[in-house]
Amino acid sequence: KDCFISSSISRIQKFPRPYLQEKWTEPSIKKLMIRGPTYMQDSVKIPATEPLFSLIAVDLYRTKARYDHIIANRNTRLGLAQQRGERHPFIFAIHIQVPGP
Repeated sequence: KDCFISSSISRIQKFPRPYLQEKWTEPSIKKLMIRGPTYMQDSVKIPATEPLFSLIAVDLYRTKARYDHIIANRNTRLGLAQQRGERHPFIFAIHIQVPGP
């Protein structure tokens, strides 16, 4: 991997500290079987190849009301990295909202 990308991702992983880091991990794909190119004809699954992305952090936010586009907020992990002047070639972020009581 490119040295800049690796060190840059390392910084974004550690600051701010991810939510309960001991409670989540990137799963292993060693036993993962996926549909092969001819699956529709022969139902054969093949071993998965290396993933396209790496899990760098899990963050949990509690809000009083619905909060759309939280990833664009300047106080989130990505917003703070941008304020520090860090540039990342590509980050795929998922924002899931779970309604509470």
